[in-house]
Amino acid sequence: MTEPRTVVLIADRNQLVAEALVDAFLDVAEVDARIVTSLAKALLTAQLQQPDLVLVDAWIGRTEVEELVRQIKSCTPGARVFVMASKVEKAFERRAKQAGADGCCETEKVPSNARAMLAAARKAR
Repeated sequence: MTEPRTVVLIADRNQLVAEALVDAFLDVAEVDARIVTSLAKALLTAQLQQPDLVLVDAWIGRTEVEELVRQIKSCTPGARVFVMASKVEKAFERRAKQAGADGCCETEKVPSNARAMLAAARKAR
């Protein structure tokens, strides 16, 4: 029996960035990817689709990272959540993790971390 596809939700303000990230995940494995470009759509999609993995742009909701993570986790508590930002500093990552994120990643480094993120999501199933 084949393993079900991992459902990945990518929430980024920039549609082109999100599409490039989907391509990076598809290069690693067959995934069922969803793209949204607003926090409201991210929360709704997370609640309805219950993704295995959520990658969220730190500034999509123009809110503090702690609140962003709490909102995502409340909609899909079983998902692995990674916060993306152009630059990730230790204090930022610490705050995100304290709020429930599984990690943070600079957006440009997501493609090189896609395999590990998928493995974490599959392990959590």
